Amino acid sequence: MQSLWLPQAVCNRIDQTCHCMLWAKSDNTRFWSPVSWDVVTQSKKLGCLGVSEARRVNVSLLGKLVWDLLSAPQKPWVQLLSNLYLHGDFILCAQNKRGASPIWSSIIKALPSLYEGFKPHLGSSTSSLWYTDWSGNGLWCGKVPFVHIADTNKKVADCWVSGEWSFNALYTVLPTELINSVQQLSVVNSPLGLDHFA
Repeated sequence: MQSLWLPQAVCNRIDQTCHCMLWAKSDNTRFWSPVSWDVVTQSKKLGCLGVSEARRVNVSLLGKLVWDLLSAPQKPWVQLLSNLYLHGDFILCAQNKRGASPIWSSIIKALPSLYEGFKPHLGSSTSSLWYTDWSGNGLWCGKVPFVHIADTNKKVADCWVSGEWSFNALYTVLPTELINSVQQLSVVNSPLGLDHFA
């Protein structure tokens, strides 16, 4: 469960076992449960039991692997997977490859569920706008036909003005979908450290 994507049938069976543990009677007769499964799986802070659904647990455990890929490049298994499958790309933009290991395939299956929790953190804002993956969408130089020579040294700070994005000073024409995707990102200001996506 920690390193592999469980089939939905297995997750359903685990959830069913949890149902039986909570609601089973000794004589195995049918009965009405006092609360629904949706209520049981809500947070303890809301006064519920906080039982986690198997799929959510599976995705969160795979998310720990993604976090290690982002923040612990010194680990041997991170170096191995990065060299085999990423080739310098960002993990949240990674694609599954034919013949990939089951662990890599599992990580890729969990990415859509995990992507929502990651946001760009603007630190010193000295990262290159074009040649650093500060937004989590991949390198911007690959998303435009060409980078205008006057824009090659532009930093993230040049476009983040007074708490909002401003691309008017750029000579490079940005695709509308790229501008829209960046405008929808919620940005966290972290005054210390480098620009990163976490």
